[in-house]
Amino acid sequence: THLSLLILSTTSKVARKQEDQKQRYDRNTKYKSFIDGETVLIRDFSVAKEKWIMGEVQHRSGPMSYNIRVNDGRIVRRHIDHIKSYTPGRGNEGEYDEYQDEYSQTQIAIAQEINPGN
Repeated sequence: THLSLLILSTTSKVARKQEDQKQRYDRNTKYKSFIDGETVLIRDFSVAKEKWIMGEVQHRSGPMSYNIRVNDGRIVRRHIDHIKSYTPGRGNEGEYDEYQDEYSQTQIAIAQEINPGN
């Protein structure tokens, strides 16, 4: 009937638009993965002042999630969108200020041991 032709036409248009959206998304998406034991930053959803906290990857718990051990010993599960790579000294845009401060203090102490007069 005429109505069934109209429905098929709409269905194919929607499918074509969805495929276009997928291609645009895939073009700009960076796929990331982490290895067991890697130090990472994870999104902290508690009311703590820090948005990102440091942790260590324990294992992959699903296709898009990992179990992470945080500094207080808890193991939390996070989606890959809520995990960032951690590089000491890189700064990661100030997302781990307390850890960066601790890292900087350690570097200063090492430098003072090497050059005691400075």
